[in-house]
Formats: sequence, C-alpha cells, structure tokens
Amino acid sequence: MFKPEMKYTNARLEAFVFGDETGVYLDESDLFDYSWETTSSQGSIVRVYREAEIKSVKLLFLNGTDPSQINRFLDIVDHDARTCQPGTLEVDGYKRRCMFTGSSADEYQWKPGLMYRETKCVMVDPDWSRSTLYTFDVREDETAGGLDYPYDYGHDYGAPAPAASVVNANTSPSEFILRVYGPASNPAVRIGDNVYRVRGEVEAGGYVEINSTEKTVSILSQFGILTNAFAAASVGFRGSGEYIFEPIAPGSNNVSWPSSCRVDLEIIEGRSEPRRTSGW
Repeated sequence: MFKPEMKYTNARLEAFVFGDETGVYLDESDLFDYSWETTSSQGSIVRVYREAEIKSVKLLFLNGTDPSQINRFLDIVDHDARTCQPGTLEVDGYKRRCMFTGSSADEYQWKPGLMYRETKCVMVDPDWSRSTLYTFDVREDETAGGLDYPYDYGHDYGAPAPAASVVNANTSPSEFILRVYGPASNPAVRIGDNVYRVRGEVEAGGYVEINSTEKTVSILSQFGILTNAFAAASVGFRGSGEYIFEPIAPGSNNVSWPSSCRVDLEIIEGRSEPRRTSGW
C-alpha cells in the first residue's frame, strides 16, 4: 500500500505532519490524479495546460478521545483560508502550494476515537515540484594571473573559468533559481548551451538572483536591500543561447562560472504526480 510521507505547512510556517507522529493518516484522496486540457486549431493541438484543481482528501484521525490533534490541524489550515494565503503540501519531498477550503466529519465508526474527515483542497500550483541544489565554489587557484583592462568589457581576461556539470533528471526542461554571489562585475554563467548574463556590480556579501518561475532578476545588497535588476539582464529569447530564463535542459549540462564567485543553481523538477518511493 502506498503510504507517502506527508506534511502541510501554512503561510505562517506552522507545520502539521501526517502519520504516526500525530495519529492522522491519509486514507483516500485524488491528490495524485491529474488531467491535461488541450486547445486545438485546424486539427492540431496547439496548447496543453492544466486548470486550477480542487482535490478531495479523506483523512483518518486515530487519536483516542484526545481532540488536540484535530483542533491543531483545523487551526493550521483555517489560518490560510481566512487570510487568503496558500500553504504548502509536501509529499515524499515534492511540494505544491494549496489551501484547504472545506472539511466535513463522518460520525465515529466502530470504536470511539476513530474519525474520518473529508477535506477539500484547492491546488494553487499546477505541478508537484522538488528542488535539487548545486553549489559551485570559488576556485582561488584559477583566478591568479588574469589580465584586467580599464575598459568597459563584459568580462575580465584571465585564467579559464572552472567547468563542471549538473544532471537534470527531469524528462522535460526545468525551471530554476540561479544565484551569483559577490563581489562580481557583469557576472555570466553558462549552463549547457545558454549564457545567463547580468550587467552590473554585485558587492561582497550580496548576490544577483535569476528566478525563471517568477520571471524576475534581482540584486540583494550586503545590507539586505533588494533591487529589481531585470533591465540589466541579457534578456534574449528562448533558444537564442543567451535567454535569461532559459529552462535547464534534461540530462547532463556543462557549467562554467566566474572563478572568483560562488554560484548556487537550484533546479526545480516539476511533475504531474510525485515519484513513488514506496509500494502501491
């Protein structure tokens, strides 16, 4: 029987763990069902997409006569509905923003302390997602001996930038978050066949962040001041070789980055349903 590890975290970061810890279990649900919608034109499918979904989630409460876990669960999910802020449901490491919008309790069954609750959950995100973080550190030994020119070139001339690779295990191109930590001048990172470039200065203690899901480019200063840097990005267009939000291709991708900078790459795997990690 498929018994996933499941946790719900509301908008104020209060978490409820399902399972032996609380005595609340997933009994029946259509959480992992999905359906793609299509748009056709002249006999061909031109768009595939998913609408917002409302899921039925039946929970089993085995708490004896102690109502504390029932009350705690309702307090956590009720906060999000009343403030119109989605929480996050996590199943076996995959996350999806959602909001519980309804609950009804069956009568106690064949013994006191057993109760079923039928809940309604509105899924805000179309996909279940899981992030894998790659970090590329400073290579001090490879930054020596470089030549810097007193002109406004997009890069310095010096020893070759270190090269590495990442493996995107997803079956389709993946969204990402890319951070380049300062100090850096006009930082550029190549991943696979695409260059992600931002023109400007990133001071020590700060970083520039490219978020492909949110379509944002921002610079965080060492004092915590966030600045919109979209205008400084080399925007390009998809497939051009220098598109700032180019998804990470499936499979192995070579990575090169400025030797004097630390770089974090978070690859976001999106799936219609979580990968199974246990039996059915």
